[in-house]
Amino acid sequence: MRIAVVVAVVLVAAAVPLAAQDGAYAVVAVKDGGSVAGRVLFSGKVPAPEILPVISDRDACGEDKPSRALVVAADGGVENAVIKLVGIRRGKGWGEREYALGQTDCRFEPHVLLLPKGADLRLLNHDRIAHNVRTYGRGPVFNVGQPKFVEKLLVENFSEQVSHPEVVRVGCDIHPWMSAYIVVMEHPYYAVTDERGAFRLAEVPPGEYHLALWHETLGESSRKIAVRPGEETEVTFRLSRPRPAAGGR
Repeated sequence: MRIAVVVAVVLVAAAVPLAAQDGAYAVVAVKDGGSVAGRVLFSGKVPAPEILPVISDRDACGEDKPSRALVVAADGGVENAVIKLVGIRRGKGWGEREYALGQTDCRFEPHVLLLPKGADLRLLNHDRIAHNVRTYGRGPVFNVGQPKFVEKLLVENFSEQVSHPEVVRVGCDIHPWMSAYIVVMEHPYYAVTDERGAFRLAEVPPGEYHLALWHETLGESSRKIAVRPGEETEVTFRLSRPRPAAGGR
């Protein structure tokens, strides 16, 4: 894994090579594909958001930051849940785009980043203060400082450190309230719910699948679904906050 400093202001899209799919997923033309769309909703009383104290660089970062571990809209939509099809081996291509994790207003943006295995990752520091980016996962730890004068860092083949698709937690040692997640994808049929808790997967080959959900606070869930040619399958997940284990906090 190599790290390069990128000083250009204009961002250049990067294609994800087929080699990134490790031979497990084949890109094919999808004929008569369907789609899967829906929402993730919170059931029960929505807890008040946790307020995280800012303990360093207050002039730049402010006094506190709301936690994004559980963000629920007025109508119950849950933001930042990850949706994926399980077991799909053939389908649409990855497309061309840049994958970037930004540091803006002393927070990581986006809070949940989807990253194909083998893709490059750009780290963007929009704050005029120093940050560092550290990962916590089953693979080797990635830890790099990003001084205030280094606006862009290019991490080539970032996810080569991950032996299989997984969720990688990201933090900043300088600013401990900062957190994010990088989800390493095994195929393109992943989505992150928006501020309404909505998601959509397009160009899905017809067939039967399991639709899986992951959320950092609400845990995991799955549904068996059927996708029919040219039709949209609607799915709603309703989640509640897990109860702490006996004797826990």
